[in-house]
Amino acid sequence: MIAESLMAKVEEQIERLTHLIAMLPEGAEGWAPPVAGGWTAGMLMGHLLDCLAGFCAVFQAAFPERLAHFEELRRLPVNRARTAGEALEAI
Repeated sequence: MIAESLMAKVEEQIERLTHLIAMLPEGAEGWAPPVAGGWTAGMLMGHLLDCLAGFCAVFQAAFPERLAHFEELRRLPVNRARTAGEALEAI
């Protein structure tokens, strides 16, 4: 089924995301690339958590009974700057 294939791909991307976040040195959340308007690493992590929350919302809407526990995720804050530890905990 397409939903299972999509979920497998999202899980793969979550694994990659957690791997990359875990590689950030402590205090790196304030680093930003030297370009105009560049986001800090912390802002990027917050944005990626917001994207992940969107996928969770879609999956929960598609499978409301099976993923009813996703409802509690709606209370978690997203789309704000995070430290690496906060991002990993949120994921």
